[in-house]
Amino acid sequence: MTARYEKGMQTRRTVLGDAHVNRAEANKTQFDAAFQTLITEGAWGSDPTLAARPTKIRSGPEADLPTRPALGCKPQIVTLV
Repeated sequence: MTARYEKGMQTRRTVLGDAHVNRAEANKTQFDAAFQTLITEGAWGSDPTLAARPTKIRSGPEADLPTRPALGCKPQIVTLV
C-alpha cells in the first residue's frame, strides 16, 4: 500500500475506532475494495487539516451540522444543538 493509504488508515482508525475499521475491512468485497482504497487515500489520507482538528470535531455533530440544512434535515438540528 502507499504511504497515503497508511496515513489515511491511521487517521481513519483514530477517528472511527479500531472496531469499526476492522469490521469494515472484514466486510470489504471485491466490488467495493477499490472504492475503500480511494476513500482511505483521498479523504482520510490527504486532508492536511484533518489531523490538526480535535477528534470530536472531525467525527461529531459539529462536523456534519453545517450540511444538515442542505440535506433537508432541519428537524434534526434541534436535537443536536
